[in-house]
Amino acid sequence: MSRPSLALTAVAVLALTLTGCGEDDGATDPPTSEQPTSEQASTAGAAGATDAAGAAGAPCDVVTDEQLTEAAGTPQAVTGPTTEGLRTVCATRVDPDDSLLLRWSLEEPDRTLAELVEEESDPGLAQEPLDLGGVEAVLMTGDYGGQPLARVVTSVDEGLLVVEASGNGLGDPRPEEQLVEIATRVATTYAG
Repeated sequence: MSRPSLALTAVAVLALTLTGCGEDDGATDPPTSEQPTSEQASTAGAAGATDAAGAAGAPCDVVTDEQLTEAAGTPQAVTGPTTEGLRTVCATRVDPDDSLLLRWSLEEPDRTLAELVEEESDPGLAQEPLDLGGVEAVLMTGDYGGQPLARVVTSVDEGLLVVEASGNGLGDPRPEEQLVEIATRVATTYAG
């Protein structure tokens, strides 16, 4: 073989070795509508893990895509669960131009609602009691990190629940009243 042929053969062998000869070597498939891209996951506020059918797993599946879409007025897809420390986190995957950032977390009921409220409190947020159909909760509203925020804190059968609806800095900011409505609806679904 001549040197150029030998060099080309070596390059071809190396390329086939690095690509695994075209066989499945465990590489991930490109994202489908059921699999969030990293951009979609970051827009949602959490990397959402979904099953093969695209549906969220327990305890995130208490809230449906349809319920969130109705509450938000824009298409929503529930993602999760993921784990952050001791919390199980659920979120929504939204259109990149949607200004909504919605996520909720559940954790073991290892403290009282008053202790959870104290932990979730922020000096910039106003607090008021909230009744979720007989379940005691606290609503926190205000500006948080330059974005409007509504946070509902309560204790439900699944554990201590914190729901946050806020702006994500994209698109037109949603009014606080709408964020309160969305966060309250998610919390009420768990309380019901």
